[in-house]
Amino acid sequence: MGLSIVPQRHQSNSENNQAGKDKNMKCIKLNSILCGLAMVLALMCVKTHAGQLGPLIYEITDNRVVITDCDGATKGAVEIPEEIDGLPVTSIGDNAFFQCHWITSIRIPDSVTTFGNAAFKSCGSLTSFRIRNSVTRIGEGAFWGCGSLTSVDLPDSITVIEKEVFRDCKKLTVFNIHDGVTKIGQSAFHNSGLTSITISDSVISIGDLAFAGCKSLTKISIPDSVITMGRLVFIYCDKLASIKIGDGVTGLGEGTF
Repeated sequence: MGLSIVPQRHQSNSENNQAGKDKNMKCIKLNSILCGLAMVLALMCVKTHAGQLGPLIYEITDNRVVITDCDGATKGAVEIPEEIDGLPVTSIGDNAFFQCHWITSIRIPDSVTTFGNAAFKSCGSLTSFRIRNSVTRIGEGAFWGCGSLTSVDLPDSITVIEKEVFRDCKKLTVFNIHDGVTKIGQSAFHNSGLTSITISDSVISIGDLAFAGCKSLTKISIPDSVITMGRLVFIYCDKLASIKIGDGVTGLGEGTF
């Protein structure tokens, strides 16, 4: 009987490529599973606890306290503590004091670093507000509709005036934008009661409608540092008789005046 020899079969390039792809797919699936497990473990490590202290409702997350709400019937002065349950109060959350109509003043501790969006919106009896140097961000619309607000101390730690922050603050007549602020956001002072405003030479951008409807504003000076001005910045500023625009402005938005 003759010995038959079967030649060894070699894998083709296409078969090798397919095997490589299959291996890569397995690695991708494994990585996805591991990433998912890591996210679940991370979430399990973040503990959230809710509570109430007087009129203040708060949440504790990752050993930090956020004021999330306030009893709408609260009247007069409100003092936010620096600590709750031995943990620092670091933030005023979105809409935390929204429509707390009867609060006249709020004391903010040095531990607070951020105000959320619309944090004090429509606090109609709030007359003055001191923002401490620890605060680095004031969220969009934070004081929108605070119709009795006459003065705000803006700290040097703030570099951006976000959109609609002081919109419809009808009694806010004078405002100084200090050195360090680089941007005035969209509708930041829309329909406010401004009669005069000082803009520092650190500002480089003024957003759409920033001063629209400021019917008592009579004059304004835009420093040379400003490069861009948005649309309709001074529309409906009926008493605006004098405006100086610095040499740095490269173009005016549509309908600036």
